Amino acid sequence: MKVATHAGQKLITVDDFMNRLVLDRPKYVVAMADEISHVTSTDKRKLASMYRTIDWFKQMCAYKNKSNEDKWNHSDISLFGVVLPYQTCRGETKRSQEYADIVTQKISAMVNTYLDSGASGICVGGLGMGESHAVRKNAIESVRNVIKMRTNTDPVPILVQGMNSLKEILEAIDAGADMVASNYPSIVTSLGHAIDWNLHKAMDKSLESQSGRSSSSVSDSSVTGIGIEDNVINLWDAKYEEDPTPLVSTSAK
Repeated sequence: MKVATHAGQKLITVDDFMNRLVLDRPKYVVAMADEISHVTSTDKRKLASMYRTIDWFKQMCAYKNKSNEDKWNHSDISLFGVVLPYQTCRGETKRSQEYADIVTQKISAMVNTYLDSGASGICVGGLGMGESHAVRKNAIESVRNVIKMRTNTDPVPILVQGMNSLKEILEAIDAGADMVASNYPSIVTSLGHAIDWNLHKAMDKSLESQSGRSSSSVSDSSVTGIGIEDNVINLWDAKYEEDPTPLVSTSAK
């Protein structure tokens, strides 16, 4: 795979990737993945991406299981296989349910391949590239269902990447994610904002904006109506310049 560096693009092989782990010695590792856009890529390119990602995972597993007395033992790594929930191109099918069925079949095949190869967990990747909420939700739920069908006592964890807002993070957790890797906090703080995790306040704002619906008729899933503007505080606001009080009350629930 190619990555962008200060010196330009550099080709990274599986050997390069695994040798780097000798230096970093992480406990959890997400396997290399060929992530592409859901919107601009063709079906043929998406299929090639999935096959390449599976092949990289198998190579990493083979490397991880090699005995190497001179270096750090790669068998200590918990390796996560990456599922890419790509939709088929518009025109191949006309119904949304058919889209979902096709994606589910591909996801199931990838998850089963990873679990058969000894994956310690499953990462739902390739998100945040123009896919719909339905695609994200279906992908996470499909992975969870496959794992439940295969393991009865010790299910492997699900990691979700590419969530870029509080709304998307909460949606991923609601769909069954155990862990979420997100750059949302760094994006918000880089803009001079602080994150307010008072979900009750955000839900109230969301409910107020939904005309014709009473709060009693809205389920817990209404939290998905939270937007980034509902849970951030602009620290550049002049009112905070000489305000010594806490940004969020300690009594807030």
